[in-house]
Amino acid sequence: MKNYNKNTVLSTVALLGVLLLAQPTAVQAETKFYLGGNIGVSTLEPRIVGPGSVDEDSDTAFKVYAGYDVGTDKHFSIEAFYADMGAAQIKTTSVEGDVGYKLFGAGLVYNKPFNDKFSGLGKIGFADVKNDATSGI
Repeated sequence: MKNYNKNTVLSTVALLGVLLLAQPTAVQAETKFYLGGNIGVSTLEPRIVGPGSVDEDSDTAFKVYAGYDVGTDKHFSIEAFYADMGAAQIKTTSVEGDVGYKLFGAGLVYNKPFNDKFSGLGKIGFADVKNDATSGI
């Protein structure tokens, strides 16, 4: 099993999360439930122990989420999400393959409207990061 740089993965996930939140695409009617999704590009840099290289480190990433507005003012929501961060292609002297990352998470969302056109959004929660690897020699 390979050892990957956890800080690089978490930094990439955090940056992508911020970028994806900048342009949310949500389907929302006058209901307490909402659905949304994001798509973008991720750059993954798995750490390779020993001789080797990352041949392709960018991939398409996407996120889907669902939430429920809590209370009557729609300022607080509970939200769950799934994100696929794509995969990086690696090559070492003994292994050639892909390493992919997927996230599941949930949290609390606070939405503060400043006026009719602008609002601030804050989130706190947790995510479980899973990685998988495929190889072909």
